Amino acid sequence: SGVDVEVQIKGNAIYEKYRRGENLLPQEVERMIPSRDQFASVYRFLRTQKMWNFGPEILQFRLKDTGIPLETVRVALDVLEEHGLIAISPEGSITVEPSSGKVDLFQSEILTAIRNLGKRD
Repeated sequence: SGVDVEVQIKGNAIYEKYRRGENLLPQEVERMIPSRDQFASVYRFLRTQKMWNFGPEILQFRLKDTGIPLETVRVALDVLEEHGLIAISPEGSITVEPSSGKVDLFQSEILTAIRNLGKRD
């Protein structure tokens, strides 16, 4: 089956709310924060590609068997970049950086910011 455009639009809207620093609903926070398995799926896929030039929407489509929502893929990419595991060019190309061992992706300023946006009144 193809891409559910409406679901992608909603996913992008939630992600953009976070990027603008707007309050998030608890269910939005929950959907955005990747699990360990979701981080692993995104990173493993990117490692097999060496370079990815097709944006997060196509990446999410390629990972559709994992059920990862678009907003989660976008946050996972941000956190992977924050920890130096990938580099994202201004044009959106993603390259996997040489790894220097394990990192704790959950010690992330991005994930902390998302959680905090869900706690504000």
